[in-house]
Parts: sequence; structure tokens; C-alpha cells
Amino acid sequence: MALTLIAREWVKVDGSVQAELKRLLSKVPLPLKGLTDKNRRFLRQFDDLNALRRLVQLPEKLWAEVKRERSPTYRTLAKAQAALAIGILIYMPIRLQNLVTLEFERHLFIRMGRGAKSTLELSNGEVKNNIDLAFEIPPQIVGMLVEYRERTAPKIIGERPARLFVNVDGTPKVKQALGSLITNYARRRAGITLTPHQTRHLSAKVLLDDQPGGFETVRQILGHKNLHHTVLAYAGIDSRRAGRHHQHLIEEAISAQNPSRSRGLRVSRVG
Repeated sequence: MALTLIAREWVKVDGSVQAELKRLLSKVPLPLKGLTDKNRRFLRQFDDLNALRRLVQLPEKLWAEVKRERSPTYRTLAKAQAALAIGILIYMPIRLQNLVTLEFERHLFIRMGRGAKSTLELSNGEVKNNIDLAFEIPPQIVGMLVEYRERTAPKIIGERPARLFVNVDGTPKVKQALGSLITNYARRRAGITLTPHQTRHLSAKVLLDDQPGGFETVRQILGHKNLHHTVLAYAGIDSRRAGRHHQHLIEEAISAQNPSRSRGLRVSRVG
């Protein structure tokens, strides 16, 4: 960027040279960085497992309230959509721009037969990195989706919606409105500071806590094209898990050398 500015403002090169410089610049890979301070603070919330439990339980808690509404209004629609959005992002960490455009029978394939699998599918032309993404939808989210499409939404908007996230008049909800809905409900009802995109970082943490070094799994679920990008972004999460395992091994070694002390030594669990 600095080179092109110098070429234009100081050297006064002609347009063809500027165009060539821009072309060359586009081929230079941008430096990759790990998580920002903001995202590291976000993840620290979940060092307390109660925080993760509150977030995971929030969609079903909101949905129970939606079902109790005898005269549903636009507020009911907002609560139902918050429950669905948070539930989807917890289990299927897609980007907000894909979440807000989800449609039944285009992205959401609900199958209710015995042993049938419902799926969320995004084609490569719809996602940032041009990689097909597909997830099996958990049964509890399937139930909410069916009830939303068949009963909850029609009572409020007057028709069975083809698109998941719509306004009261049936028009598509914009991603800023959906993002605010997710953030506000997570904060007010679960005490969690969260943006829709940060659910992707949370998914990486959950996977790496369970599978140290499992960057390929993280890459696949997040739809990254490059494994190097995944490793750079989440190496800090994995190093914490490796550090806990290292502490555990040291404590085990001390216990082996001092059997008489093993009863009194508290050995940390690896989690």
C-alpha cells in the first residue's frame, strides 16, 4: 500500500504502471495474526464452564418462552429468531452473512422420517472461501425449526416463511439487525458478551480443548481454505491446553518418584 502511494504521489508514475503495481500487490499474502485482545477476552469467559452451559441452554430456554406466548407479537418473533440464530451458531458456526440468508429447502433441509438426517448446506459460491459446507442439524434445533416454520412465524407474519430470518412484514432481515439480536439476548439472558462471529472462535476452543492439535478439524468446521491460517489464528488456545497437559505430566513424575507423597498430592485433571 505504501509503495503504491509513493508511486502515485511522489514518483508520478502513469496509470499503466500504477495498475501493474496494484496487480503485483494483490499477489503478496497479507500477514496473518492470532486472535485479537478482544477475542481472547471473549474466550476467557468460557474458562468458567458455567458460562458455556448458560449459552448452550439459552436457545431452548428462549424457545420455551416463545411456546408459552398466547398472543404472539413482533417481540415473540424476535425472541424465536434469537433462539434459532444462537442455537445454529453454537452447533454450526457459519458466518453472519450466511446465517441471515438461510432458506428452507435451499440451505435448510428438514427430514422428519425415522432415522432421517436434517442438514444445513452452503454451496461454495455462497461462502467466503469458496468451500462447500454441510452440517447435520441437532434434533433439538430441528424441532425448533419445524415449529417456527409451521406455527410460530405464520401466526405473526401471516404466512409460512421460505426464509428463516424475516421481519414482521415478511421482508428479509438485514444482518446488522440479526447480529444485534444475537448479541443483546446473549448479554441480557445469559450474561455472555458475544458477537455472531465470535461463536466461530468458541467452536475452535471447544474442539482444541478436547483434541489438542486438532487444527484440521477446526479448519473443516470453520471452512478455512488454508490450514496455516487456522494454526496461526488458534495456536494460543492449543498452547494453553498443551501447558495443562505438561503440568499434569510433571505432577505424575513427582508422584512416581515420591510414592509416599502421592496421597497428599493433588493431581490436576487435564481438561
